[in-house]
Amino acid sequence: MPVDLLFIGGALYACGIDGHLKAFLKALKKEDVKRAAVFFTSWISRHALSLIKSSLTEAGIPVAEESFYSKGRPDGRQLQEVEAFTKKLL
Repeated sequence: MPVDLLFIGGALYACGIDGHLKAFLKALKKEDVKRAAVFFTSWISRHALSLIKSSLTEAGIPVAEESFYSKGRPDGRQLQEVEAFTKKLL
């Protein structure tokens, strides 16, 4: 049975995403996921967003327009923002 909404994300490492996340994204099938929402963290660049979204799109998985970005380690305000982000998409 497919997942209705998959929240998926990670961080940017040396201009790429973690190898485990890459492998997970590559293994995803459109039959397994109805829609995906992307979140990511980074100190410098938002490049991880395009990398994750393109992997999902290549697999034929629809991606929510809105994503969530946290610069560095999340603080209390950012934790409230991610909670609002998830509630909006559910």
